[in-house]
Amino acid sequence: MSRDFATEILDNNYLEKLRTELVIDKKEYEKLCDSLKCLAKAWKGVKSVDKKIVQELYVLAPITRNMAEAVKEYNSKLAQEIESLSLELDALVLECLAD
Repeated sequence: MSRDFATEILDNNYLEKLRTELVIDKKEYEKLCDSLKCLAKAWKGVKSVDKKIVQELYVLAPITRNMAEAVKEYNSKLAQEIESLSLELDALVLECLAD
């Protein structure tokens, strides 16, 4: 049975925990990155993709980056770590959407 990468991304709790608890769940983040890498491979050469997953991909990095801005004043180390994650997510999303 093949994996459903889009569902894995939609069901991932990384962003929810970051937004509600200000916690970087490294396990969820790694699972998210793995799913994004696999989705990028699966989408190579595909001309049409599901809008729902594209919407989710579109907000991953900006929301993460916004969380870094939100904590910058009182926890610069956490802000730097979150900013680094946002850059990696942005690159992975771009890979998914590339031809």
